[in-house]
Amino acid sequence: LLLGSLGAETAIRTPAWYMRLTDPPELFVKPDDRWEVNDVADRCRDVADRLRDAAAAYDEHLQADRLDELKPLDEVLATGLD
Repeated sequence: LLLGSLGAETAIRTPAWYMRLTDPPELFVKPDDRWEVNDVADRCRDVADRLRDAAAAYDEHLQADRLDELKPLDEVLATGLD
């Protein structure tokens, strides 16, 4: 899990997904969509919701200095849809 910000944009990346936390969010399948041209957020709403929740949990644990208590990502976020 990688959560980062560049300017006003925040994004979350896992081995299977990359999501820009914009309004509306943009979601890309990794590593297949190398150039991030096929936004699937409207077709994978459950994944987008889970990633948004994972980003919020990460930020919450980071702010509380409790990253060691962070739960692992579920399989869909870590490995993708099969």
